[in-house]
Formats: sequence, structure tokens, C-alpha cells
Amino acid sequence: MNIPIAKTNLTETEINAVLEPLRSGWLVQGPKVREFEEKWSDFTGAKHS
Repeated sequence: MNIPIAKTNLTETEINAVLEPLRSGWLVQGPKVREFEEKWSDFTGAKHS
């Protein structure tokens, strides 16, 4: 018997957003990390993320 606990409903856009850094080779300290940290700092009001 196979009872799924949860099923994900990812859109093609979301899947591509995950694949983009993997394909670019930038998994850490790349442009997506910088973008996230800037947005997080703006959201939280922190000077640094």
C-alpha cells in the first residue's frame, strides 16, 4: 500500500527557479544569494543578512 503524505504542486516557473542556480554552477554566494539577502534585509529592516 502506498499512501502519500503530501503531494507537491509545483509550477514550471518554480521548478525552473530551482534549476537555474544548479545549471549555472552558482550554488553558494552567487547572484541569487545576493538577491535574496538584499530582499531579506529590506523585509526585516536589518542592515546585514
